[in-house]
Amino acid sequence: MTTYHGTGAKPLHIAFDGVNMWTANHDDNSVTKITPEGLMTSYSAAGIWPVCIAFDGVYMWIINAGSENISRISTK
Repeated sequence: MTTYHGTGAKPLHIAFDGVNMWTANHDDNSVTKITPEGLMTSYSAAGIWPVCIAFDGVYMWIINAGSENISRISTK
């Protein structure tokens, strides 16, 4: 088992884009991409209190409970 630290505060949901794992991090209003090698990239423009994340084949879609909106991030 491998544990990844530093994904963001209070990750609530995870999604897979075919290569990378993505987490929606509620308490720091971010989304984190985790590569197969364990490298992490955080995106802070996800909205307020991201609670869920889903992949449609091109974009990650994030539901933001605090700002009552949906954000999208290109996975390319």
